[in-house]
Amino acid sequence: GNDTSILPADPYSRAAARVWAAYVNDKLFPSCTGILKTAKQEERASKVEETLSGLRHLEAALAECSKGEVEAPFFGGCSIGFLDIALGCYLPWFEAVGRLAGLGPLIDPARTPKLAAWAERFRVVEPVKALLPRVDELEEYITTVLYPKWNVAVTGN
Repeated sequence: GNDTSILPADPYSRAAARVWAAYVNDKLFPSCTGILKTAKQEERASKVEETLSGLRHLEAALAECSKGEVEAPFFGGCSIGFLDIALGCYLPWFEAVGRLAGLGPLIDPARTPKLAAWAERFRVVEPVKALLPRVDELEEYITTVLYPKWNVAVTGN
């Protein structure tokens, strides 16, 4: 067997990775999709700010997860770990939601430079690049399947 784990060996770091992964799944992703689930501008603006705030928190978490004097390329250190996978699987969603809402990229180097650089590194790692869905396909899924389910009209901005 392979002795490589996606969770850190250190108990504190392992717990932190689990907490942040739960944050991504339970708070960040729902606020992101919430941007598209409403046509009310006030609600949409609130979800946008909630999402951007969540991404800023992850920017800080990435800086905290960095080991030593040189920043680690991933939340998991020198290799992809649990939190990288938990957040990375949503990268196409962040991009699709930003496009469909007329917002541009939600993970933006101007707002979250470390997170944007992390996203670029994560996307090109094998097998990640072969597994992430294409953003245009995801946009089509959102507009043809989810918008009717959510009973929301397709609107940009």
